[in-house]
Amino acid sequence: MAPDDAFLFLFLPSLQGEIFLNYLSSIDSPTLRDVFDGYMTSYFGAWLNNQNSYGKKRFVTAFTARLAMTKANMESLFGIYPDGKLISLIRDPKNWYPSAIRHKPTVCRGIREGMDLWKKNAQAMLRNKDRYGDRVCILTFEDLISQTESVMGYLAKFLDIKFEDILLEPTFNKYPIRANTSFEADKDGIINSTLQRYKTLTRDELEFIENTSKDIYGQVLNLATRF
Repeated sequence: MAPDDAFLFLFLPSLQGEIFLNYLSSIDSPTLRDVFDGYMTSYFGAWLNNQNSYGKKRFVTAFTARLAMTKANMESLFGIYPDGKLISLIRDPKNWYPSAIRHKPTVCRGIREGMDLWKKNAQAMLRNKDRYGDRVCILTFEDLISQTESVMGYLAKFLDIKFEDILLEPTFNKYPIRANTSFEADKDGIINSTLQRYKTLTRDELEFIENTSKDIYGQVLNLATRF
């Protein structure tokens, strides 16, 4: 989403607290999973204009940058939700770096530091796939952008949910949104130019990225589902 985009979000914190406490008080010996379930139930219950509140919910999806890089985080995730799923996207580092350096300059402060971060993320994908097997799905960012319908159709089967056309476009609360990008986005939906970010780099930068990433990038691609 662009910084100036805003969508209606009607949320009552006091109602969330009430739902959360009532939920936990109904359970004799709450587990950690009960606490997480209670939080999710109360959060979405207190979101008054939530258009995804109808029917039986199969999954709640969440994203936090670099969450899956930490071994302890993954142990906690699958410890609490052994039936949970992890979806990881690997992006060509030549397209990733130009976006990263613009989006989070305090985290990615140069090409060496940026590539160290990218490689740690790639290594975590290998580790998570090796340890958690079929609960982990690795896809490429490039396939998601260029072959959206095939990728989202596969993900619907992976999660055992019904495929709907709304899966083919970025949305918030079922409303179309612009991409969350550090480059200019003048329209809603998928931006194909994200596959051309490498054109903003110098020849030396491209060679450095290629030399420092090709081995581990190839390993991750071998484990990724391709289309």
